[in-house]
Amino acid sequence: MSRAWRWIVVAGGVAVLIAIPPAVGALPVSVTAPPPAVLLQRVVHSTAVPYQGYALSEANLGLPDVAQAGDATDLLNNTSRLRAWVDGTDRWRVDQVSTVGEKDTYADQGGVWMWDSGHHKTTRVEGQPGARLARPTDLLPPELGRLLAAAATADEVRAVGPRRVANVAAAGIRITPHTNATTIAAVDLWVDPGSGLPLEVAIYAKGSSRAALRSRFLDVSQSRPSSSLVTFQPPSGAIDYHDWDDVDIAARIDQRSPILLPNVLGSLVRRTSRPAAVATYGAGFSVVAAVGIPGQVGGQLERQLARLPTIDTPVGQGRLVQTPLLNGLVVSNGGALYAIIGAVPPGQLAGLAGSLPYLGVAPL
Repeated sequence: MSRAWRWIVVAGGVAVLIAIPPAVGALPVSVTAPPPAVLLQRVVHSTAVPYQGYALSEANLGLPDVAQAGDATDLLNNTSRLRAWVDGTDRWRVDQVSTVGEKDTYADQGGVWMWDSGHHKTTRVEGQPGARLARPTDLLPPELGRLLAAAATADEVRAVGPRRVANVAAAGIRITPHTNATTIAAVDLWVDPGSGLPLEVAIYAKGSSRAALRSRFLDVSQSRPSSSLVTFQPPSGAIDYHDWDDVDIAARIDQRSPILLPNVLGSLVRRTSRPAAVATYGAGFSVVAAVGIPGQVGGQLERQLARLPTIDTPVGQGRLVQTPLLNGLVVSNGGALYAIIGAVPPGQLAGLAGSLPYLGVAPL
């Protein structure tokens, strides 16, 4: 079967699978699970568990459309249907299926292959980026669940009722961050108690009983995918060879921007080892990402965000991207434009702006 038609069959299969979970989930569930803190660590250390399955990611963050963000904004604002085959952190394949085709990503030790069925386009990107935007892999329940579990401490987790997820009797845990410096009220995880593989993840923002982001398997097997499923065979036609800074705006800024962010932002210590134009700061659920945006790119972004509300900061007025879960601040200081983004309150972002270097280069 040709690639051009395969996605139609996959989409049909997903539609059937979506209808199954409500009926299956109503069945009684009995799970023998370890204590919540033990299960939390089992989740964190589940990276070696291979799996394959269909997952549905439902995100409704309401982020503004920014042209430079590519598909990342769409991922965080809409429902994504994902088919995954994962054999390890550097050997996996994830297909994002839509009504107009599929976008497949294959990872190997040398880089990634990307296949766009709608445009019949093959792209090869060598190496790993130092920074990148969100991609479909990040929204799979195991990847998202491990990220959130790693941010939690043992005293922030408790047990919740089990449920059946993709026909697996899953143990439930709830993480409640013990800090006011986050917009996250709670995170619910349903996990295979034996392997620790997260099967469903729901993130709740403060003041809302509806999950702002939910990712769950509709079908899953904890088995190693065959080599043929995770090995890309380029179809006939041209292959576009690129570096990461050609295909991802975050990687481009990280590699090309002359701006060096400071070691400390407010009271938050930089997590990355070397000074760069893209960095993360802090720990737990109050982690923020900061980006120093140079020249023409910064000017284009400022024009796109001109209609957003303003907020006062120690270095002047900034533009605020505000959603129930994720907030962002864009502010200029001296000759540079900066973005600070995180699941933290807007007032905290504004305070952090006071540490931004005036001329784009932080003192050593």
